[in-house]
Amino acid sequence: MTIYFVAGEVSADNHGAALMRSLRMLDPELKFIGRGGPQMQEVAGAQFKNWIGDAAVLGLWEVLRKYVYFREQFRQALNEIRESKPDAVVLIDYPGFNLRLARALRKQSRSRKTIYYISPQVWAWNRGRIKKMARFIDLVLCIFPFETDVYAASGLRAVFVGHPMIERLETQKIDTHRGQNLIGLFPGSRSREVRKIFPVMIEAARRLLQLNPTLRFQVAAVSEELADEMRKMVAPHLNPLRSARGEANVEAEPNESSYQTSDSSTGKAKMQVAPNELSHQTPLPLSRREGRVGVPKDRFYTRLKSQSARLRPSCSAPS
Repeated sequence: MTIYFVAGEVSADNHGAALMRSLRMLDPELKFIGRGGPQMQEVAGAQFKNWIGDAAVLGLWEVLRKYVYFREQFRQALNEIRESKPDAVVLIDYPGFNLRLARALRKQSRSRKTIYYISPQVWAWNRGRIKKMARFIDLVLCIFPFETDVYAASGLRAVFVGHPMIERLETQKIDTHRGQNLIGLFPGSRSREVRKIFPVMIEAARRLLQLNPTLRFQVAAVSEELADEMRKMVAPHLNPLRSARGEANVEAEPNESSYQTSDSSTGKAKMQVAPNELSHQTPLPLSRREGRVGVPKDRFYTRLKSQSARLRPSCSAPS
């Protein structure tokens, strides 16, 4: 049996690799193809394409700048699926690309199963879109318990499989108290994002040190390459800042508080009840206007925290 995966973000690469490993436990003969990041490639093999470095973009303007690239990748993905004839296609998050791909795949073949894992939060910003999704998606693997009822009401089959973040939080929990006066910095997983936001964080850390010289800072990087880039950006006089490779869920727990960009680390900090300051920067006013559409972050994360106790770890496929 062959499954084609598509993931376009670092977090989706993490979740996709965990899903692959769980599926391999059920059936060691499964073959994985498609495109994602280094972790998924490590599980699937060399034939799996690592495109995360180019695919992970921030904001509408960056998507427009790389329109030709994404159009070509879209065409290649369709051709790869047509030629390989996988038994199923699993799309992970990345709605701008994956929802369009799902629609095109349904036109290509009505018999092939299309599964969406970590679906776009349309229940927050456009519930009317769910009925359209039901036309070209066969199954949604939900990471929040309340999502199943929302999708089912629109005729889209959905199964709650647990939140992969919770699974990693349980296995990587650091059994220690929060570090006194230790502040975690989480500037994001994309190189372009880090170049824009990390200097702002460094300046904020410098000013905080002037007010309280006992403060210490630690920054997390998703890769050694990104860690090297951030080390070069750190001012020489900012001695209390240490860099550490690893995901936010590994580094956030001992911190007394955190300062982070808006990404999956925000949810991790909220689940751990870590006091945090949220920051984000967009390249153009166009993206800023785009960002105003949706629900207030406080309302979303209040709901997220209330659900967190029910987010049982599971990456297994539904029976």
